[in-house]
Amino acid sequence: MFVVMFISPFSGTIVDKCNRKIVIVGMDILRGLIMLIVGILAIMNHLSVPIVLIAAFLASLCSVFFNPAVNTLMIDIIPHDDMVRGQSISSSVNSLINLIGKAMSGALVAFLGVPLIIIFNGISYLFSAFTEMFIHVPKTKRQGEKVTVTGILNDFKIAIRAIFSNRFLRLFIPSALLLNLLGSGPMTLLMPFVLEKGFTVEMYGFLMAIETAASLICVCILGIVKLNPKIRYYGMSIGFISSVLFYIWAYLSKDFSLLC
Repeated sequence: MFVVMFISPFSGTIVDKCNRKIVIVGMDILRGLIMLIVGILAIMNHLSVPIVLIAAFLASLCSVFFNPAVNTLMIDIIPHDDMVRGQSISSSVNSLINLIGKAMSGALVAFLGVPLIIIFNGISYLFSAFTEMFIHVPKTKRQGEKVTVTGILNDFKIAIRAIFSNRFLRLFIPSALLLNLLGSGPMTLLMPFVLEKGFTVEMYGFLMAIETAASLICVCILGIVKLNPKIRYYGMSIGFISSVLFYIWAYLSKDFSLLC
């Protein structure tokens, strides 16, 4: 998460000047190779904590460049009037894939073991990179510009000025960064948290499937029903506050059905 927090402010401007298709395909290939190496080392019993940390750092670095390339591409190919519905449909597809993956993950870990799952993850990244080679990616206005440290810092200054000149963004951006930094920890540690409560790996997989199913239902509603901005605002606000209360309840709960 620290890699994302400290490099993300600069990665967007670099991606904007590069060929986004090369970035998208290249980052998935690199992540695939990283996962394959980690999985092979795990099978050979040569995996250590430093290797895992290095792999996590490199994979995060790839994500930092992959995500802005994909996100800006979505803005380019979805008509502005359909942006909310388009993003919701995209999120629903991702949630459906996550639902299937997380539903199977517990059983797969139990039957195949972690090393083979990591290798399978690496293969999925490589397959993703292959499919991305067929995407039509429009050129950005700044594509081809030379990437320099001075240019990156200037772009960063412009972004900071734009954020602090808007009183809503001035409050929202720092809050979002802080919440992401603090909120990512508990979610990353969800599996050991579930195991410490005395539940099994299969139960963790089931819990992930339920959480993803709930998300899928919501994004499907947002994708199908065209809500006006005011209703969307209240829905997001009430949902955010409620989710915090439910997460506190989940962390304090020792009953699996209540946790679900």
